[in-house]
Amino acid sequence: MRVAVLGDTRIAGPDGAWRAVGGPGVRALLALLAMDAGVPVAPERLIDLLYGPDAPGNAVAALQSQVSRLRREVKPLGGDVEFGPAGYRLTVPPEHVDAVEFDALAVRGRAALASGDDVTAARLLGEALELWRGPALADVGDARFAAGRAARLADRRLGAECDRVEAWLRLGRYTDAADRMRDVTAEHPLHERSWGLLIRALHGGGRTADALTAYRELRTNLAERLGSDPSPALVDLHRAVLRGELPSGAETPVNRTGLPAQLTSFVGRDAELETVSSMLERERLVTLTGPGGTGKTRLAIEAVNRYPRDSCFVDLTPLTEPEQLPVAVIQALGVRDTFSLRNGPRWDPSEATMALSAALADRDLLLVLDNAEHVVEAVADLVNRLLTGLPRLRVLVTSREALAVTGETLCPVPGLEMPPPGADVTVAGESGTVRLFAERAAAVSPGFRITPDNLDPVVRICRALDGLPLAIELAAARTRSMSPADIVRRLGEERFGLLSRGSRTAAPRHQTLRAVVAWSWDLLEEPERRLARRFTVFSGGADVAAVSAVCDESEPEAWDLLTTLVDKSFLEHHDGRYRMLETIHRFCAERLEAAGEAGRFRDRHVAYFLGLAEEADPLLRGRDQLRWAERLRRESGNLGAAIATVTATRDAARSLRLVSALTWYWWTTGQRGQGATYCRRLLRWLPVGSPPGLRDEYLLCLLNALALEAPDPALQSHVAGVGPVIDIEAGVWPGNPVVMVMWSMLVGPPQGVAVDDLGRRLTVYQEAGADSWALAVTHLGMAYACMYGGSLDEAEREFDIARAEFEAVGDRWGHGNALAGLATVAARRGAVDRFRELIDGAVRLMEQMGAVEERAELSCDVAELLLRTGEYPAAAELFGEAERLTRDHASVEGRVRAKRGLGEIARVSGDLDAAERLLGEALDASLEGWFFTGLARANVLVAWGRTALDRGDPVVARSRHRRAWRLMADRRVDQPGLADVVLGVAACDLAEDRPRRAAALLAVAGRLHSMPETRDVERERLEQRVRAALSPEEFEAATARGRDLDQAELDEWITADG
Repeated sequence: MRVAVLGDTRIAGPDGAWRAVGGPGVRALLALLAMDAGVPVAPERLIDLLYGPDAPGNAVAALQSQVSRLRREVKPLGGDVEFGPAGYRLTVPPEHVDAVEFDALAVRGRAALASGDDVTAARLLGEALELWRGPALADVGDARFAAGRAARLADRRLGAECDRVEAWLRLGRYTDAADRMRDVTAEHPLHERSWGLLIRALHGGGRTADALTAYRELRTNLAERLGSDPSPALVDLHRAVLRGELPSGAETPVNRTGLPAQLTSFVGRDAELETVSSMLERERLVTLTGPGGTGKTRLAIEAVNRYPRDSCFVDLTPLTEPEQLPVAVIQALGVRDTFSLRNGPRWDPSEATMALSAALADRDLLLVLDNAEHVVEAVADLVNRLLTGLPRLRVLVTSREALAVTGETLCPVPGLEMPPPGADVTVAGESGTVRLFAERAAAVSPGFRITPDNLDPVVRICRALDGLPLAIELAAARTRSMSPADIVRRLGEERFGLLSRGSRTAAPRHQTLRAVVAWSWDLLEEPERRLARRFTVFSGGADVAAVSAVCDESEPEAWDLLTTLVDKSFLEHHDGRYRMLETIHRFCAERLEAAGEAGRFRDRHVAYFLGLAEEADPLLRGRDQLRWAERLRRESGNLGAAIATVTATRDAARSLRLVSALTWYWWTTGQRGQGATYCRRLLRWLPVGSPPGLRDEYLLCLLNALALEAPDPALQSHVAGVGPVIDIEAGVWPGNPVVMVMWSMLVGPPQGVAVDDLGRRLTVYQEAGADSWALAVTHLGMAYACMYGGSLDEAEREFDIARAEFEAVGDRWGHGNALAGLATVAARRGAVDRFRELIDGAVRLMEQMGAVEERAELSCDVAELLLRTGEYPAAAELFGEAERLTRDHASVEGRVRAKRGLGEIARVSGDLDAAERLLGEALDASLEGWFFTGLARANVLVAWGRTALDRGDPVVARSRHRRAWRLMADRRVDQPGLADVVLGVAACDLAEDRPRRAAALLAVAGRLHSMPETRDVERERLEQRVRAALSPEEFEAATARGRDLDQAELDEWITADG
């Protein structure tokens, strides 16, 4: 795990993906422990540093709650918060905390500077400063410790900035130094070292007048703000500039032969420019590689502009024969008459090479060979000869293919940086892709800027074009006559036709997007073209085994061809997978269609990934489930493409087999929404009724489709025609236990199916030799049936059996659900500590699975208990966490429960408008037809009724409670919500001056409550008010009446108008 605090607080796991940390309290605790990584911090010190004098009364409990939440954040990423005799310790290596890493790099850089190793110093200090993403501890500023530590880190950052500029000055990088110090002095107008460096940089770059102006500006700042003069050192520096006693870079100008002047700004490549500059300081041969249009040439030009010594730029695009190469370099250098031209106007290649070597002898030169891919072998040979014989020569090459010579250092040039998902205009506008689009669009359409209205289509354009600068510039040029939204639509229809009008002065192969790719295609051999076009059936990349099986190549042949295509920048390779940029993909897909191979290889693709899904399905419920879930996650694009193919070809059998095999993966890894979308599309054309032999597959498809929203008209016929899923008398029972699990999630305990029926089914499974997972699921179903029937002892026993069996087979999802069931039993018995222990265990298991929906619902379980007991701040934080988890995932129940909880928090805080809004959103999101979401909807109505009563409207409140009662009564389960409805009606009776009936209903609520041992602040407050309205004798008499109230009378009291 890695932790970042130099900016907003983030964490990353082994995959390197940075994640935000939820809740300001959790972020502050993480930052505090991270900066003391590996060192225990005593609880009392943590409380002091986090809260100071404003510590809550139960500060230890609040700290423990924050620690528990932090553990849930870091454990899935390989971290932990350990507690020992000395206190709490974050188990992360110190070097994995960016603040610690920054300090270490800065110290090493300062040491290199002191020893005179300026190149190493500049590199190390640059790496240190690149770790900063904004002000340190930016999102934990309210924590007591934050201000002091952030200030100290900012001071060290300023010192590193100055040290790096000192190294640049020694290396002659005056322009870079001046640009950076201008920014630094603007931010720190009284920092004298920064002003001194700025003055030296300006003078060293030949801008003596600007250096003197900078000194006057500093003197004015000091006089006006501090009433002081510059230090003696700065006075001496000023005097040295006036007298010309400092060396000036203007005296020895750098000669950059042939370097093209640029007419547009350089956008979005700061990190890559630093990397290339650093490489050129250390290495003698650097090759920038990447597909056409990534901006290799422009990056090379900018790197040469920063290079402090002479250079010569040679464009190899016009060459048609390898023999022309040495002549082109000689001509670029301006070498003439060195040797006799025995062959007339043409140089002999060997003579030209000799002449070139002689011309470059003893020269300290950077030779830039641009666009080398079509003469790569000749370039490799020439460069090898020159570097061997000319020790002071350095070479920078741009090519779509590496030279593959000894001593070559490769620098792949990727697409420009994309904005993070969900970024606003400010954040997105800082990304390279969006900045480039905005600047180039403004050039052809004055006044164009990124706004909230056009941000989404602009980001979609940049993503669709893989961040390729050339493609983005071509798209931006279209804003003269098209909106970004129009461009997005056209990109999907005719990408190459749309991006066909580039600069007339550009090389022909850079004037259109098609020409860029066609140039690379023409350089491929036929076997390479064959694999490139067949590779386009993949979506999201593939490993070599899949490529071999689908593309009809032996594995050794596939390895060789894939390696060659990576070398030629047609494919990218990362972490064992090969990927093709979308623009190249579109071009090669056209070639697949033209070759008449599309249908055959799409069919092979479906067969391969159907086989993979069916192989993975049972293994997702066992000990290797994480490995198989990760494998399917990596292939999510291909699995989606396979579903799209069978949908397009109306292949009913393979469609149902695919969604059936993927159902458990979708449901246990936070991807239910994706599954529902696929299945709804399938059911729009599938005939009503299951095909022969595919009943369970058909049921799973339907259940997926219905999980997230009510049936639309297109699905109603499927719902009507499905028949009973379970019919005990007719012997109808799903053969696949997954059907039973999903059906129970949607409709609750099956109507007419008692615990004894489930017990008989368990016997059938055992006699049939069913696997252990099916037996464990049946025990889980029996446990819930017992719990909803009010038999907590039997429920606990069955949950524990299910827990043990799920643990034995290694299924974390089942194990976590069994723990959650045991936690509910504990809560209903008032064992709050046991409840939290079990919930924490369930959360850890669900986090390992990536089961976002279950994590959200578990957070709601804890938050609802906290809400009931009156611990509102802690409840609000957990409800907020659940709402964030469900925002981008299809968890209807979790979303409804989270918004309902936040609405209740707003109500008890007195913000009734916010409560109404949140509860209205919860009600809109809920599904009335399904079991658990129906219960969640009923609980929303209870909270909505309480809000109406708080507004002084008992009539509306009673109506809402009545609707909730009907929803709960229809489900015939033992739920805390039943008692909540009764309490709500009792509150209405009290508001309408019927305290005796309110007291009677209080007694009924106590009888119905499934959590009698757990504190309920709503009940306590209501009881206090009712007792205040009655004498003790009246209260006791009314309570006795409530205890004797039968079900029919209770229904009448609840459903009456008042």
